[in-house]
Amino acid sequence: MMTPQAQINQHQWVQLSAETRNKLAGIFGIPRSEASAIMGNTLVSDGHNNSDLAVVTKEKMEVYLGIVVGSKLDFYELFKMVVELVEKKKVLTDEERIKTIETENIGKWLIILNDMKQKAKELNLEEQFSRIVNEIFTVQKETRQGTKKRSI
Repeated sequence: MMTPQAQINQHQWVQLSAETRNKLAGIFGIPRSEASAIMGNTLVSDGHNNSDLAVVTKEKMEVYLGIVVGSKLDFYELFKMVVELVEKKKVLTDEERIKTIETENIGKWLIILNDMKQKAKELNLEEQFSRIVNEIFTVQKETRQGTKKRSI
């Protein structure tokens, strides 16, 4: 029998601030399949149900944080780290804000690339996927260095 994967549930989710939930939904592509629900002046659902929240996996958080996939950190330790990163409350300088945005964008791209890699593996296209990704990063590096000689 397969052990169920740990995940954040609706109750834990709504304990986060709306700003944090929105940022996490954007980072991990969490769908919203229900309407918000309030009971006795308490938010019980912001429209993200447990199935929606299941897209936040240990592997995706490791990729987002730049941690080796398969680390010994458990799901909840990783989730706490992600939330802390997203909730940085201090006022950032312009340079820090740009670095934070770049880091978040890199994390999102790593998640997308990892999902694509898994799909390529399922389709037995790992070699082609690896070649394409290497070509993209080679062109990116050459473009940054001003030595770009070819285009894709």
